[in-house]
Amino acid sequence: MPTDADFERLLDEIFAESGAFPSSTERETGAFLASLVRLLRPKRVLELGTFKGATTIQLVRALPFAGESRVVTVDCVDRRSPALRQLDAFYSFAQGGDIAVLPLLGASFDFVYLDTIHTYEHTKAQIELVRAHHPFAVMAVHDVLSHPDVGRALTEFAAEYNVIGLPTPPQPDGRVNGLALLSPRVRAEIPE
Repeated sequence: MPTDADFERLLDEIFAESGAFPSSTERETGAFLASLVRLLRPKRVLELGTFKGATTIQLVRALPFAGESRVVTVDCVDRRSPALRQLDAFYSFAQGGDIAVLPLLGASFDFVYLDTIHTYEHTKAQIELVRAHHPFAVMAVHDVLSHPDVGRALTEFAAEYNVIGLPTPPQPDGRVNGLALLSPRVRAEIPE
């Protein structure tokens, strides 16, 4: 397993690549997600929207490797950074549209990160699919402040999820993307 220094080096490489901003999740947000994954201890994590893979690196870093990849990341185009490709043994990549691929994934996921197409319809469809296939999964949704349609889609599920909205660090242009955490209300009913 790579060391913390290895993970930091790989993140430095990704964020130094041209085009990493403004499309990549903020480094601090990725670190927060990794801390959340460590806290929740999911068996498997799903990321919808890989792009270069900065968040994928943080998610892989958060889960101990036990001989099988516990992180699956999905994107319609393979834009993974050479830095992320150095960790290919520690995660799985599925290329295709997330709405089409998600139902085909045989595994059960306990934590899902959404950061893809920022429309109302697409975000709503993603959440509906996660809810149908992984009803106990905690979700983190990026860009809830910078893309009002993403935030609007979340309101459709307020009765089924406890929702916490958080600001993210400002981008160079001053924009704050925001992050929402959705915890299914049925999780409170899960016996320990």
